[in-house]
Formats: sequence, C-alpha cells, structure tokens
Amino acid sequence: MGTINTSLDEILRFKKVISDTKYSISRLVNRMIDKLQYAKNNWDDKNYRSLEDISKDCAADLQQIYQVISDADNYLDSIYTIIHEYENITFGTTGQFVSQYQSVLDKETSARVNTEKTLHFQEELGKIESLLDTYKGELECRGVSDNAVISAILTNYRMVYQADLLNYMNGVAYPYRAQPDFDQIVENILTYGVNGINAVSDIPNSLSQTRYGFQNITFEGQRMTVYNDPIGTNSQLIQQQGQSRYAMNGTCGLCQCANLLTMAGVPMTENEIISRAMLGTTEMVYIMDLFSSDCGDRGATSANIRQEFLEQQGLPITNIPITTDGPRTMRQLANAVAAGYGVILSVEVSRFWGGHQRGGHAISLLSVTSDGSTFIYNDTGRGVMGRISAADLYESLTGAPANVTTNIIR
Repeated sequence: MGTINTSLDEILRFKKVISDTKYSISRLVNRMIDKLQYAKNNWDDKNYRSLEDISKDCAADLQQIYQVISDADNYLDSIYTIIHEYENITFGTTGQFVSQYQSVLDKETSARVNTEKTLHFQEELGKIESLLDTYKGELECRGVSDNAVISAILTNYRMVYQADLLNYMNGVAYPYRAQPDFDQIVENILTYGVNGINAVSDIPNSLSQTRYGFQNITFEGQRMTVYNDPIGTNSQLIQQQGQSRYAMNGTCGLCQCANLLTMAGVPMTENEIISRAMLGTTEMVYIMDLFSSDCGDRGATSANIRQEFLEQQGLPITNIPITTDGPRTMRQLANAVAAGYGVILSVEVSRFWGGHQRGGHAISLLSVTSDGSTFIYNDTGRGVMGRISAADLYESLTGAPANVTTNIIR
C-alpha cells in the first residue's frame, strides 16, 4: 500500500500555479482576439484571412490545453478534500478512530451516490431536450416561425420539466407530463400576439471603456461619492435567492452569475440561470449538490465553476487570486469595479450575517467609493444591498479567487 506523500499546503501551491497558468492562457487568447480585430481594419483580405486561420488554430490548441489544466485543477480539489479528511482524523482511543474513519467512508459513499445520481440526472435532462426538439418541430409545422416565440415556449416547458425531474429524484411524486396542446398554443399566439416576448441579445457587453462615472449619493445615511448608481443597478438584479420554481435555496453563486449577465446587457432571472446551469458540465451539476437532503445546500458553486459557466454564456472571466497583500488586493478590486468590470467574491457568511452561521457565500460588487475605502455589494442570501469597508471586506474573503469579467460590461 502506498503512502500519502503530500500536504494541503503543497496542493494549494500547485493550485496557485494552475490558477496562474489558466489566467495566462485566457489573457493570451483575449490578446490574440484583440490583435486580430485590429489587423482586420489594417490588412488586406488575403493577409487577414491567413492570420485569422492561424489565430483560430492557436486559440483551439490553447483551449485544449486550458481544458486539461482545468481537469487537473478539479482533480486537485478532490485530492484536497480527501487529505483534509485524513489530516483531521485524531488518533485517540480505538473508538474515536473507528468513528472518524467511518465518517470518512460515509462521505466517500455519499460522494459516489451523488455522482451516480448526477449522471442519471443528466441522462434524463438529455431526454427532456430531445422532447423539446419534437415540440419545436410541432410548432414550426403549425406555422410558428418567430424564433424568439419558439424559444420562450420551449424555455418554459424546459423549466417545468427540469423542476419536476429534480423533485422526483429527491423523493417527490413525479407528476403526469401532459402533451402540450399545440393547436391551442398557436391560437393563443394569433389571438394575443407574442405577449411581450422580445428577442433580447444573448451576447454580453464588451465595451472599450465604462459608460459611467462617479456621483454623490446618500446611502444608509452616509453621503458618499460612488461609481455609477448602485441603487438603480441593484433594482434590476436578483435581490433574494431561493425564489425559483426549483427546489433549491443555496443559489447565491448562480444568482450572482445572473446578476453579472444582467449588468452586461443579458437580463437573467434565477429560473433561467438555474435552467442553464443544469445543462452545464457534469462537474458543475455535481458541485450544485442537487440531491442534498437540505434545500439550502442545493445550487452551490465554486469560483472555478462560476468562471467556466459564465464563459459558456459568452462572458469571459479572469480569476484574480486573493493574495496576502490586503491593500494591493483591495485596490485591484476597487479599480476593477470603478472601470466597469463585473466582480463576484467568495466570502465567509458570518462576516455579513453575524450570529452562529458559518460557510461560504457569494456576493457581487456593485460600486465603490472614489477613494476605494468602501464597497457597495449585492447579497442575495439576505436580500440586501449593503456597504462594507475595504478592510472588513478583505477579512471576509475565503481565499478563493475573485471572478472578474475580462471585458468591461457597463
């Protein structure tokens, strides 16, 4: 039998190297794209097409490398968890050791069951997508040609079926899935029109510079000079998580992903972001812990998963490491917010909620004062918009990297 010849610190060191490498690759690809766009305006067609082909091939190769590194990062996460459990076993009495060892085995069994359920869940989601394809064909056969209308109809059925499937796999009776009355749907469209359905751009903003500046406001009784209009911005965002049709309440990270997309010009509800997340990678669905007995645990994310997911939605993300240099880290975050980038942070919930509550939580930064001393944030866990000093915010950070949009989004 082999021995464990590593430590948590060593794994964290390797994870830091991986995180830096992923950042370098993302930055290189984005710079290639920027330079390619510049070349398009200055080169003749033949030269540009040749450069474009080379650049696309390089980007594809880099993406493969990025995926391999991401897989290694996820693997290190699993090793970290196992070693953390191992290092926390205290070798006291035989009874204590057996009890703690059994606890580790129970967690491994639970993880295996969760993996099996996740894979089965994704299989069933695939069947739902196939069913929706037939619905699309039925609508088109009846003369519905507006893609926005078809998309809205299918999205509604997708959410209903996904929520039913989740309930069923968590022990709630599975309802009878009635076949839609397509003739009635078409009649309703003809009678009532598209009912407010508008084709909304699904491409997040990528601005050359922020459209906003600083202004004086009174917030929580304090007069301050802050970036943009945090109160107005927050009114357009998800403010309270756990309000979806899905049986899950631990959706802080997903809600903040939705909020970044909304700020980037792609309005997103909690229902919509959960629905999209369920169609994500196996790793993402697994991290969401959809089969936890506690609804409050369902819908979880990690910084790396949020980065991967948002990039799938067309919003590139740079994960900024949280360093031991507090002032430098907070200046970096303040500059990002003031320049119009979107920011999601992983924080310790007790710092915001007080009491005896503990655990990781995700918030988004809406604004910052002109001197960088105070941040205004959106917290969907409590349904509040609050302010916090840069020093206190730094102390609340868990150490997980900050999700910062690569593009200026507002």
